[in-house]
Amino acid sequence: MAKKEQVKGKLKISVPPKVVEVEVVEEEENLDEAVEEVAEASSKESFTLKDLSKEMSLRYEDFTTKGTYDFCKEVFEVLSSKLQGGSIVSIHGFGNFVFRDRKERVGRNPRTGEAIHIPSKKVVKFKPSNELRVSMKKLA
Repeated sequence: MAKKEQVKGKLKISVPPKVVEVEVVEEEENLDEAVEEVAEASSKESFTLKDLSKEMSLRYEDFTTKGTYDFCKEVFEVLSSKLQGGSIVSIHGFGNFVFRDRKERVGRNPRTGEAIHIPSKKVVKFKPSNELRVSMKKLA
């Protein structure tokens, strides 16, 4: 899962989708701990449709992983089509999703400082519910 490679006095740890560079530590034991920490942190960052289907099949014994995967995929396809149709998708206790137009604007290239034109585009905006917002504040 995790790959480690030493490059010019630094240790490069790759745990898809992250690559982290750390200073080289002399003891091999500490390197293994660092790899494990990066792998654990990386696994916490993304929760995929596959993860959701596994979680659902574990919670509900009658559901198979394949069945929950297909169901969840179908739910997200319906939600996506509703958003594209201009509807507001509201999930009680979680939040609202809205498909909006973002205006064109002038931005800057961070390397050169040169002004660039950023065209208008459509984006999905998410506004968390008060319940979700309060529960997240408790974690911080």
